[in-house]
Amino acid sequence: ILKYNSNIDKLILWEFQKKGHIKSFFYALKLRRENYDVSITPFPANKFYYSIVNFLIGGKERISHKYPINKFLAAGYLFTRRIPINDKLHEIEENLDLIKLIGINSTKKNKNLDIFIDANSMKYANNFIKTLNIEKNDRIVGLHPGSSEQAGMINKRWDKDKFVKVADVLSEKHKCKILLFGGKNENQLKQYIYEAMKNKPIIVITDDISRTAALISKCSAFLTNDTGLMHIAAAIGIPVVVIEGPVDPIRTAPLTEKTTIVCLPLLCRPCYKVGATLKCRFGHYNCLKYVDVDKVVHEVVKYL
Repeated sequence: ILKYNSNIDKLILWEFQKKGHIKSFFYALKLRRENYDVSITPFPANKFYYSIVNFLIGGKERISHKYPINKFLAAGYLFTRRIPINDKLHEIEENLDLIKLIGINSTKKNKNLDIFIDANSMKYANNFIKTLNIEKNDRIVGLHPGSSEQAGMINKRWDKDKFVKVADVLSEKHKCKILLFGGKNENQLKQYIYEAMKNKPIIVITDDISRTAALISKCSAFLTNDTGLMHIAAAIGIPVVVIEGPVDPIRTAPLTEKTTIVCLPLLCRPCYKVGATLKCRFGHYNCLKYVDVDKVVHEVVKYL
């Protein structure tokens, strides 16, 4: 996501969890020798090891949010300054509030995300689309039926059979080509939808986020749960239809005009709290169960 961002002078990628504790510890000490002025832990990042990494890197100013969790795990003692979470703000605005601590006030009215796609990724997407034999009146709809599985986030997913029904209507009635997106952890889900659909979708197989973004840029609309690909599609400027259940769209929805949130006006939603495992306290997930297929189709078609 950040690799081709022209606003960044230097980007360091170190996957602390994958590299292991010992290697990561010594790498953090290596970064400490850079004598950073500021080290920011952006929102949401309430895991203890994020705080440890921030501390080990050793920025003179170490800033973060105050998370409503166990004081030891919140690790406020490892930071120089923290601000409380404001659950009335969008998460983008939560992060903009962080940099106010170092004297930076954003005056930008458009707070939508930006994404930069490299030329090779666009070439890949163009070649991929050429192989699909798309007719003049065909339109491409991106479909992301999955989500992260960590901390109960799998419970954000709309029913897979309803995704199948929507995709079939779009394919048969509205002459849409369906591109099916998702990561490795969603391969089984994608295969299920492929086999269940009457008109077979095109499964996107790439773990490269820039190539994924380039392919999304070819879509007329993007239908998704509340996911990272939702934000990528919105950042590119693709119309997005989001099926929201337990999560509050005021906090997470894309800040673009071409975004439609499909959700139900239930008294029990939104119920997800930052830092908690996402789980319906009643066990019924009615906020997702009763989202209507025809309603979703209608909202997607408006963008075609």
